This record gives sequence, C-alpha cells and structure tokens, in this order.
Amino acid sequence: MRASLLALLLSLGLASACAERPRRPADRPPAPTVDGPAAHAAVALPPFALSLEGRDDAEGTTLDVTVRVHWAVPAPLSLRLTFPRGATVVEGHGSEEIAAPRAGATLQRRFRVVGADGRRVAVTATQEVPDAVGATATLAWPPPQTKAARRWEPIAPVRHGSLEIREAIRLQPGSR
Repeated sequence: MRASLLALLLSLGLASACAERPRRPADRPPAPTVDGPAAHAAVALPPFALSLEGRDDAEGTTLDVTVRVHWAVPAPLSLRLTFPRGATVVEGHGSEEIAAPRAGATLQRRFRVVGADGRRVAVTATQEVPDAVGATATLAWPPPQTKAARRWEPIAPVRHGSLEIREAIRLQPGSR
C-alpha cells in the first residue's frame, strides 16, 4: 500500500512538472504597434488645428495665423488666403505650400491685406493624402456675427401627462 501511495504521489508530481508552463511575459511577442494616421484616429484629433487672430486698423487688416500639427501626414500643408475683390495682400503670401510638417510643429504666418474695408478675409489650411487621410479648416476675419439667443416667453400652461409647460421659445414659420 505504501508503495502504491508513493507511486501515485510521484506520478502526480511528475505530471504537473511535465505540464506546459505558461510563458513568462518577456517571452510573449510584442503587441502590434500602429503608427501614423491610424494611431491617432482613436483619439479623434485632426492632423492639425488652425487658429486666427485678426485686427483692422487704418493701414488694413492684419491676420496672425497659427497651425498646430497634432500628427504628421506625409503630404504638404497648403495655406490659402481668400479676400474680397479690390483687396490686395501686402504682407505674406496669398497661397503657400509647406513641406509635410512634423508632429508637434507650430507654424505661424502673418498676412496683411489692404482694401478689405471690414469685408470677409478667410484663411484655409488643407492637407491631404488622396484615398487615405486629409483635413481642411477655414477661419475668417471678421468673425461671423452670431444671432442673439432666443428668449423663453411665458405661455398659457400646457399639460402633457405629469409635465406642465409654462414657457416656450416663439418660432416663426420657416425659421430655426
């Protein structure tokens, strides 16, 4: 009996020793890495962000443009200025192609336009790899006027189930 108990313990010990052991973490293949546009799609950032500061004075309109590159796209970045008829660019270039900027880069440009006389001047930045990725951003000076928020007006109470409505926003037919 003792011999069979010893044989049983030995076989259980050998069986567990011969079983496949899990690999150590260092032995596992590295996780696949994603680079380029696909790596950044998960965080929902565009390739770049465009910002614009402008001012009008007696000598014309000055636009300070900043492009912050979130992630690199292997394509040139195009900056284009559009302005009203009769206006001219006296500082900066109305159109510029910038070699593919690297991730984290900040590009700054200054434009001066005379003859716009308070009319809209716009800056458009475009970067695109056909059939892959791209982005376009346009900002204008002066900024578009925002409509005033509509006001809540008191109305005769309306009951819908347990809900009582006492205020509403008046809408004109065809307006939104």
